[in-house]
Amino acid sequence: MANPLSKFIDPNSIEPLPTFSTYDAASSYAGSIYDSNLAAVSNWYINTSAEGWSYSNAAGGGSSLPSSNTAGTNGAAHTPANMAEGNMHINPPATGGYGAMMRHSSNTASIWARFGTVIGFPGMRQKISIYAQTNSIAIYPRGSLVPMESLTTNTATFRNIIGEPGTICDGMISYNDRTKTMAYVTNGSGTVNYRVHVWRHPGVNLNSMEYKVGDLYKFLTEAKSGVNGASYYYNDFTWSTTAATSYAESRAHMRIVMGDNGTLGIVRFTPDYGTFHAYAVLNPSGVAITGSVTQISTNSCTTSYGIDQGNLYGMRSNITWDNQWIAAYAPYYYYGSGICMHLVYTQDPSKGYKYTLTDSSAGINVAPIRENAFIMHRTNNADGGAMFNYMFLNPAGSYANGRNDAGTAVVNGDALTATSESGYLDITYTSTNYPSLIAMSSWTGGGR
Repeated sequence: MANPLSKFIDPNSIEPLPTFSTYDAASSYAGSIYDSNLAAVSNWYINTSAEGWSYSNAAGGGSSLPSSNTAGTNGAAHTPANMAEGNMHINPPATGGYGAMMRHSSNTASIWARFGTVIGFPGMRQKISIYAQTNSIAIYPRGSLVPMESLTTNTATFRNIIGEPGTICDGMISYNDRTKTMAYVTNGSGTVNYRVHVWRHPGVNLNSMEYKVGDLYKFLTEAKSGVNGASYYYNDFTWSTTAATSYAESRAHMRIVMGDNGTLGIVRFTPDYGTFHAYAVLNPSGVAITGSVTQISTNSCTTSYGIDQGNLYGMRSNITWDNQWIAAYAPYYYYGSGICMHLVYTQDPSKGYKYTLTDSSAGINVAPIRENAFIMHRTNNADGGAMFNYMFLNPAGSYANGRNDAGTAVVNGDALTATSESGYLDITYTSTNYPSLIAMSSWTGGGR
């Protein structure tokens, strides 16, 4: 699909295409890194006697193979493990090596679960992660656990709090670098009432390697004051789906997408019921959205859990290399099996597709690949000749051609069909092994 954006990008600033890693959670605890052309880049090997190993749930509690994704395991194999920042449990080095390579899973999850979406220019990976919890908004280096700047924003200095339905928020924030616009949603306990605060500042770039402490303060306060070309408004709205008020996950942990066209995309996961993609047309001239929230797709799930059961669980999101598609996904079953996904078009979040894999025994790992697709892996047993299989979702091709990957007609909100390429990737262990696909924190060596 041709990119209609008017910004010219220096070819030298375009970053490598995505890489991903396999992870063999067997006796060797090793993996290989592949580029977007499925060519091996490097190998790595974990030292399981290192201190970092004991703090990670990379292999399902640190001791057992991630062959099941029920209550007893919460490792790298789980559907919620991968997100735009990487994998919450494990951090393979982009150029290979030997060491612990572990993340402190519970500490990482407490921050990463509240990261929102950052939408940039094609070919430029996000430089920041944006965080929201209740009244706190913070800017982190992408995937870090220490913010560069954090503000408590529930004063008139930053936003209009008069009549706000509540201040509950767990990651319902989105920054669009293309339009220099931030959207932040709050909710009241047990209600279907929401307020979205929208700040725009064309003179401050938050998604930058040159980020300076004070940039977030300037962005928000000058927008609230309406100076230097910046602006602020808020819109109230309601959105009710079955049992949504019963869970913190469905009320306060939604993924939101601040579209180029001023439309707000919203994706909700209601444990035990399903996932929902809807949108709201924002109204800069009023205090309520234009019309009402419009729902375009639904995925059904079974017994499942979200952030109510802990920070390791619930909805996550990832984004393609060209920054045109956000995948928001949650488990189909329990803490991390199967997947219910919505693919949201960032230029116009009223457009998108859905995908479901109703698996009750294995996690579904998601990572970006190539310019505008996602690669997925089901963590099934790769014993012997089975090796490591993979699937692709290509929303860009579907949008451009009006057909899904299986060749059948598809319209807005319809389901996509994943496709697999012939052949498999090799792994390092040939007996019982439930390997995972790991989203990488660095795409060094990803190729073009």
